[in-house]
Parts: sequence; C-alpha cells; structure tokens
Amino acid sequence: MFGLDVELKLNLYDTHLYETGCLIYSLSNDKTNTSICWLDAVEEQNRLLFHIDALELGQDLARHCAIEYLNSDDEDELLGAAYALASINTLAYEAGLDAVLDAYAKEEDQARLGHFITAFKHGQHPQLCEKLQVLLGHDRAMIRAASIEILGYRREADPRRAWPLLHEKDPLVQRAAILALARFGYRGALPAAEQIVLQAGAINEDYLLVLLMLGSTRALEICRKACQSPETVTPKLLVYLAMAGTFQDFNIVLSAKQYSPVVDGVIQALGLFGLVAAVPHLLAALKLDKDELRAEAGTALEMITGAGLRETTQVPQKEPAEINIGDILGEAVKGDAVHKEEAPEAPRMIEIERPCTDHDTWNEWWQKNAARFDPDFNANQRWRKGQRFDLGICIAEIAAPNSHYHDRERAYLELVIRSGQHIGFEPDWFIQRQLSAIKDWQFWWRAHR
Repeated sequence: MFGLDVELKLNLYDTHLYETGCLIYSLSNDKTNTSICWLDAVEEQNRLLFHIDALELGQDLARHCAIEYLNSDDEDELLGAAYALASINTLAYEAGLDAVLDAYAKEEDQARLGHFITAFKHGQHPQLCEKLQVLLGHDRAMIRAASIEILGYRREADPRRAWPLLHEKDPLVQRAAILALARFGYRGALPAAEQIVLQAGAINEDYLLVLLMLGSTRALEICRKACQSPETVTPKLLVYLAMAGTFQDFNIVLSAKQYSPVVDGVIQALGLFGLVAAVPHLLAALKLDKDELRAEAGTALEMITGAGLRETTQVPQKEPAEINIGDILGEAVKGDAVHKEEAPEAPRMIEIERPCTDHDTWNEWWQKNAARFDPDFNANQRWRKGQRFDLGICIAEIAAPNSHYHDRERAYLELVIRSGQHIGFEPDWFIQRQLSAIKDWQFWWRAHR
C-alpha cells in the first residue's frame, strides 16, 4: 500500500495524464470549428506544456503512472500516457519511450492503435522518429504501415527508408508508403508510384492526388480525361483538375455541370479556377434549391472576388465535405482519427457566419464591381480574393489567422502541386512548427516570385 503522500501524488499525476490526453485529442480533432482562429491553439499547447512539465518533475512515480495508463480503457488516459512517454526526455523517463513503443508494436485493437498514432505524430522525444524508423521492418504489416504514416506526417525521416515498403505485397503497407512519399515530396519514387497506381485499373482519387503532388503529368491527363465522362467524373477529380490544370481545363469543368451528382465539385472548381467567366455560372448557382450548393456558390464567389459579403444562418453540425489532407494522406491506418462520441440521430443546429448566398445581393455587387476585374480584357486571368492569383496568395491564406483548417489544407496542396516544392506543412501541427513552415514558404516565395 502506498503512503498517503504517495497516494496524493499519484492522484495528481493521474489528473495531469488525463488532461494531457484531453488536450492532445482536442488539438488533433478540432478541425471543423470555423469560429476560432487557428493561432488560438497556442493557449491549449501552453497548457499541454504545463502538464508535461509537471509529469517530468514527477520523475519515477509519474513515469510509473504513465506506463500503467498504457493499459487503460479510457482513451484520454491512454492518449495522455502515450504522448507523455513519447515526449519527456529525462533520466527518470529513460525507459519510458521504449515502453510506449513496445505497447504500440504489440497493440492489436485498431481504435487503441489510433491513439498511439496520434500521440506519436505530436510526440517531442528527440529519439522518437529514429526508433520508429526501426519499426519499418516490424513483422506486423499494421505496425509498418502505421510507422511510415507517422513519419510521413512529421517529415522527420529519410524518405528512402520507405522505398522497400513501396514494393511490398501487402496493400495497406504499400498504400501507406505511397502516401508518405508524397508528403516527403520524394520525386525519386514517382516512376514506381505511377506504375503501382496506374496498373490498379480503376481510378483512385486519393492516389491521383498523391501523383499530382509528386508532379505526375500522366496523373493530370488521367484526371482531365476522367472529368469528361459521366462514368468517371467525381467532385474530387474536378477540384483536383482545377488545382493542377490550366485555364484551358475550365471548359471541361463547366461541361460537367450537366452531371447532377457532381455539381458541388463543379462549383468548387469554378471558384478555384478564378476566371471572370465563372461568375455568371456561380450567380446562377445561387438560385439552386439545395442550401449546400448555394453555400458552395457563395464561397466560390468570395474566393474569386474577396467581396466580404457575409450572412449568419443555422446549419446542422456536421463534418464539411472539403478536401482534407488528413483524410487523403492519413487513412493508411484505420483508427487514425477516432471519434469520442457517436453522431446523434438528429444533428444539433448551430449558428455560423458564412459567405452570402443571396443572389440579388451578389448580383448587385458584381454589377458595381465587375469593371475592376480583367481591366485588360484578359479572359485567362485567374483571381483569388480580389487579387490576381499567384502562389503568394496561397501562402497568405495558410498564414492568415482567420483561415480555416480545410482552406489552409487546400492552399497547401495548391502550393505543392503548382510550385513543385515540398516544404513540409500540416495545418494541425503545433503552432510554432506551423509558423516556422510558413516562414520557409514566405522565404521561398520572395526568392522565386
């Protein structure tokens, strides 16, 4: 039996571990709240540092609690323990990193494995990535796939270590390797990745995006061709074509308007193209019956014009249908994104502010302001937020405090595809690392604009 003083300390460390798990969960999953500034996450991250510092000061006893919590059925306790052991680098915690990696490598439950993955994606221990690279040779395919997924997210490994995984027969491992290599921007893998993806036969949207990120012209041609057929066109492919294609692809997207299942993709793509010729079609879309399509049209018009026309409305609380690199490049391991609660049968209505969806308001604004767009009558000029489009605008969108998670993610994809550069960035990295990545992109743009 522990003494009273020890019992009090154990209770204290229990609280620190639990709160650590709650904070890591919040930082990793709060991607759809459009009412908060992404920079505000620094407050949660400062609280996280407080809990980690307290656990570090707890030395052997706190480490003992953390290792015990690796067997907990409570997801916050498990997540907090895994993150603490994957972050604290002191003599007292010397065995902690090996303990959490051992538990991770033996975990059979995919949901629990997802918590280890989340913890390792953000863990701060200087030897974490080195030890994860060793696990790329683990005998379990799930662990090999999970490990390369984590390393790809972190951009903290030699991408050539993923090369053997690219040639594995296990589809889970092969998929994870391809997605990680795209994140690394390892162009040396492009020929092999093209062969694997294109031999699969059926068009895989996510794989095509991966190839586009690696600069594949073959993938762009496949995307272009697929968008011209009602059997193969999808909303995602239309968006990818707008992100990677030229102004000459505008008419391909516009022609897809006749296929009703992909109208939302057409609207999003028109906004990304940013041509003045898209505006009449987007104004017409504001008269559609579905609120979701009107909302897409308002967002697309705002993307082109930067007019700042806003409205407040009630909508069901749900995951928005956006490009999501977290989904696109984070599905190599099931359980990567674990939901704490099941969705309620009747969605809760929430009040949001969004771009205006009223046709008359937008039409009036456009009649007054159209003349300042394309004053040189250049029909091929692309516009973004009321400015002539260039990659500096994408960088500004990533850096803007009021930019939302999915917008920043899409802007990063555009940057990678159109620039051919692979300066690592994730919109849910810890704030200081995001700011460092943004600074690197800004430095690159000043040198290449």
